Amino acid sequence: MIKENVLGKMGMLLMAILVIGLVGAVIYEHYGGSLSSGNFSDSLYNSTGNYVYLNWTDATNTSYVESGIYISEVIDFSYVTEFHNIKWSGEHSSCPEGMAYIDKFGGYCIDKYEAYPRNSDGSDATPPESAGDTDTLIAAGGKAGSALNKTVWVYINQTEARTACSNAGKHLCTDLEWLGAANIQGQVYDLATDLAVSPYYCVTGSDTYCLNNSPGDGEACQTGYYSGGVSGCYSAEGVYDMVGNVYEWTNETVTVIKTCNSGADGWCYPSESGDWQTATDSDTAKYGNDGVYFLAGTNAGRAVRRGGDWGNGASAGPFCAGLHNAPAGTYSPVGFRCCSS
Repeated sequence: MIKENVLGKMGMLLMAILVIGLVGAVIYEHYGGSLSSGNFSDSLYNSTGNYVYLNWTDATNTSYVESGIYISEVIDFSYVTEFHNIKWSGEHSSCPEGMAYIDKFGGYCIDKYEAYPRNSDGSDATPPESAGDTDTLIAAGGKAGSALNKTVWVYINQTEARTACSNAGKHLCTDLEWLGAANIQGQVYDLATDLAVSPYYCVTGSDTYCLNNSPGDGEACQTGYYSGGVSGCYSAEGVYDMVGNVYEWTNETVTVIKTCNSGADGWCYPSESGDWQTATDSDTAKYGNDGVYFLAGTNAGRAVRRGGDWGNGASAGPFCAGLHNAPAGTYSPVGFRCCSS
């Protein structure tokens, strides 16, 4: 009999399994099925997202369940079984609070939420409302935090986002790391064209945005939320808001000169043929009609930002990217999140 004992808020993620009667442990990958058949102690099961709540906050900002245990039987051989050469692998358990483990590219951790500003001592900082505010905070050792229901950190350029992550003991996510975590409730392809709809409620426009909520009268919602409450815009690993809310800087710049719109700035769309299109049709549906914004001329040296923001509508999504902003630019709809090895 093998049982799992999971501590901390969970999505559908790698889980350490306690091997009863054996020395050592194994890793069990739980990507399918229901988690509802286990035994819960001070924990809750979300039947829509198929994950266990151990610590959570509702739409009224009331916190519930300070700790909890979830135990479930994952393998029952119905007879005495011997295990030989069991290997221990515990990389996923090393993710700090506020981060999720991604079992790709050798494994890494990513912030569950878009970054919010913290002071050098770890206390919450006043959200910057201008590039100058960010300059001041970074100069004082400001660093990135990751938590539910926080005001996103915007008016920060790519270079300062790197510093904010470094000050937190992390690094600005690479493009590959960002894309590796970019699924919505476990799905990557053939998603709804506009993810503002149920059951996702990604903050991409319409009734999902939070009017004049974020600094500078921006319309980003608090981390992990949309205008109606806690968002469904999370990944299988419990990473929120990778679509919409605010664009996120990645640690990349464009190295190849690329044009798409033949003399005009604007959106292009990846298609199943492997090329770009200037309009959406059945060939772009696999990618959810997600848009990539190109400059008319060279895009070389431009920073890569991902996911889309509150006003991008159907163009926002896991494949959405902006390739037209300089690394030194600061904007009200552009934030970031951090990763660690």
